[in-house]
Amino acid sequence: MSQTNSLVKVIREIDAKTREEKAKAKSSDEKVVIIDKKKWQAVPKKPLFGDLAFYLVCNNNDPSNIAERQALPYYLTYFVTGEKLGISITYWASCEPGNEEKVAETLCRGKTLGEALDKKIEKWIADFTRNDASVFLENYSIQLAKLREYVKIKVKEEVGINLELKLSLEKEAQLQPFTIPSFPMDVYVSDCDDTLELQIQTELIVDENNKVKAIFNDVKDALKWRELVKQFKSEVKNYLLRQITIDQFSYELKDTVRDQLVAHLNSILINYGRKVGYLSLSSNAVASAKQLVPIKCKVECEVQKYSEPIFVGNTILMLPLNTARYKPNEASKLAEWVESELEKIIKPLMLKKKYIDVLCDFEDVAEEIKKQMQYEAKSIGYAVNQIVSVPNLEHLELKENFDIEVYQKTFATNDANVKVILGISATAKIEDFTKIQDYLKPKTDIKKLIEETIYRATSQFLNNISPERYYMRFYHAGVDENGRPERESVQEELISVIKKELKARFSAEVSRITTNIYDTEIAKHFKKLYGMIGSFAVEVSSNVDIEEAVKFQGDFQIEGVETNSWYKFQARKPEIDKIRESLEKNLNRNLSAFTKDDLQYINLEYLSLIERLINEWATDIVVEQFGLKIRITNLYRIRTEQEKLLAGEKVNQLQAAREARQKQLAAQGEMTSITNQFKLSELTKLREKRLKLIAGEDNEDEIEELDEKIRVLEKEVRVSSLEEATSKVVKPQTSKSPSLREVAEKAKLQGSKNNPALDTAHDTALPELEGKNSE
Repeated sequence: MSQTNSLVKVIREIDAKTREEKAKAKSSDEKVVIIDKKKWQAVPKKPLFGDLAFYLVCNNNDPSNIAERQALPYYLTYFVTGEKLGISITYWASCEPGNEEKVAETLCRGKTLGEALDKKIEKWIADFTRNDASVFLENYSIQLAKLREYVKIKVKEEVGINLELKLSLEKEAQLQPFTIPSFPMDVYVSDCDDTLELQIQTELIVDENNKVKAIFNDVKDALKWRELVKQFKSEVKNYLLRQITIDQFSYELKDTVRDQLVAHLNSILINYGRKVGYLSLSSNAVASAKQLVPIKCKVECEVQKYSEPIFVGNTILMLPLNTARYKPNEASKLAEWVESELEKIIKPLMLKKKYIDVLCDFEDVAEEIKKQMQYEAKSIGYAVNQIVSVPNLEHLELKENFDIEVYQKTFATNDANVKVILGISATAKIEDFTKIQDYLKPKTDIKKLIEETIYRATSQFLNNISPERYYMRFYHAGVDENGRPERESVQEELISVIKKELKARFSAEVSRITTNIYDTEIAKHFKKLYGMIGSFAVEVSSNVDIEEAVKFQGDFQIEGVETNSWYKFQARKPEIDKIRESLEKNLNRNLSAFTKDDLQYINLEYLSLIERLINEWATDIVVEQFGLKIRITNLYRIRTEQEKLLAGEKVNQLQAAREARQKQLAAQGEMTSITNQFKLSELTKLREKRLKLIAGEDNEDEIEELDEKIRVLEKEVRVSSLEEATSKVVKPQTSKSPSLREVAEKAKLQGSKNNPALDTAHDTALPELEGKNSE
């Protein structure tokens, strides 16, 4: 036996020389065991005399000290058939430290060390299976695990070796799946005498729990192969005849019938150690249920008071109750039968109805159709599981929400010269068809009539709407031409008009109306101007008395189109530069008639008056020429050259006066300091004199006189500088001009983020300006 199939990695016999070498090495993963061959026992030391054998036992301190060995098969007799079955034995052996002497004592008596261990394993297999080999083989998968554990324990206890054991049936590797190719066969079912064709294909695989029976019934044996196929066919036929109905065969062949047949075949194949891997069943004997449903057909009918025929569409689901009653060869006629029966049922029912009855309520007719079809279907072994009957009426869609589109249409406003473009879409449904019976005629397009009604109502409504209201207040209510607040926007009012008209004429409930404004050329031009801010500059030379021109600058913006002026704006289509040019010419002409004092305003009151006049003149001229309303903002006057010179001279004068005043204050301060020093010197002298008088007698009157002088002088020295400084502080001069509050009250100004604007009173005459003639 080769070394790879021996126990040399665990135990081997060595000579005396090798024993000496290994003894000196003193390795922890191997040990030399000395056996006395007379007693077959290990001795701790080598005696001087005796028949000895030396063994080197390797333990698993070194993981590589594991021996793999293939033993000879062990044969069991299967008493049911008398056949023998071999068990292949493969094992992996290792020795734990400390068991070296026990391993050597147990295995040294055999012909070889490996055969000694093989014999012991065979003995324990025989002990385990001795009572009943048949039970072991019939329960092979369960018994094998128990046997493996039994042998492993025995080897550990009696030999001292750790054993991993692999046991397998000798012919197990030869077992293969067995395919039965597709073949046809004629079969019968329990409730039908007709022959049914069945196509079968299958594969029989090994039952892992019955491998022993699969080995004893090896299908490679031709005799056993024919026996198995014959048994298979017989069981299929018998099962279908006893257990399956024609309905099950026709409609459940590939699922329920297949699953039941697999379970039955497995109960038979267990005796052969096999089971069904897959099973394919097919038959063309009866059409499948899915090919029979749904059946669709239309029935042409006539109703009262309607000149055109109408159609009732039907979708029906037919399910078999008794397929044997409905012959397989008649399956193709089922659709014809359904259509014929529906015509017999529906035509008489519809002749009793008026068009509006069918349109408003078809449910009672549909229910009667279903009831009669269910009754008729039973006669051919079928049931009507579901049937949907719907009349194909041209006005039926009006019962549910439908959409109407009035695409881009041109409408006239109350100014016939100004047109607008508007699109309208609506969603509505007819609530009561009895109120529109006059429209319920063949080929009458009610949706088209509704569309025309929406167009006509919109046209009439917009004929009364001014262009400025349409363009400026379509989505949001504002103030009308007379200054009165509007209750609704143009859109809201138009929607109300359309809903009211559709309700009155068609009994239509409108759930949605949307409008889409499309820009005309004039609307596009207005939007362009409305988003711009223009600037103007006017250099005015008075025709009365001014010597130097006065320059005014400001901004203007378009506020809207003047009432009844859309056609003028549409006809002229002014650009921003043209408006600026006209504005500057008009302002230059009007302002040149003012005097120097009027143009060179010096306070807020003058600015407000000039701004009011410029706004009025500008608005009038732009309205007159272009039909547009504008507003002037950020008006201001640029200082003239004369004013700049005067301002410079005034600055110089103020600077000179400031410097002179500072010199005067310095001189006054110096004089005040000299005076104070003189008074302090005098005060010192008076105090010294008083001290001398106190030392004498009868000087009370003179002392009292000195005290009075001292008090007066001390008072003057203590407060004079503060009072003098206070009296000489330069206070700002109070302006005699009116305050901002007074000007606002007099001119009735209102706050503005640009320039204050005067109250828009109807009186445009200039008020008498204060100080005009005094300068």
